[in-house]
Amino acid sequence: MPENTKPLTPRQQDTLSALDTYCRAQEIPPTLYELKTILNVSPPRIHKLLSELLEAGAVVKIKDRGKSRSYVPTDSKLAREGTT
Repeated sequence: MPENTKPLTPRQQDTLSALDTYCRAQEIPPTLYELKTILNVSPPRIHKLLSELLEAGAVVKIKDRGKSRSYVPTDSKLAREGTT
């Protein structure tokens, strides 16, 4: 994480961990619906959590804008690959 960013909150860390775990297990990013179900949060809350992660030093990358499976951890294999 870049030096000028704040540490992640526990909920942000949970979100990043769930995203990373899903990407590693399934080899594709989760849909927002799948991620909100895993984290047991409302649709507006999952958008807020992902936005906060993006603001916290871009620990999450938007891989394919406009696609349902867009968010991947920046250090994941999926972030380094071409678009799906």
